[in-house]
Amino acid sequence: MSQLPKEFYDEFPDHADQIKKLEAENPDFRAKALRYHELQRAAHRAGMDEEPQSQEADVELMKERDTMRDELMRHIMI
Repeated sequence: MSQLPKEFYDEFPDHADQIKKLEAENPDFRAKALRYHELQRAAHRAGMDEEPQSQEADVELMKERDTMRDELMRHIMI
C-alpha cells in the first residue's frame, strides 16, 4: 500500500473540475466528500497497521467508504 492515501480527485481525475464545483456549491456533496476523505484516511491507516482493527471493523469501514464513493459519483454523473 502507498504511503499516502488516495484522494477522491486521484480516483476520478477526469472529473476534478466537476468535483471542485460541487464541493464549492453543494453542501450535501461537500459533507459527503469530507466523510469519504475521513473514511479513506482511516482505511489507509488500518492498511498500514498504524491503527489496527478487527477484520469485521475493517470490512465495515470499507463498505461505508465504498458506499460514500458511490453516492459522490451519483452527484457527479447528474
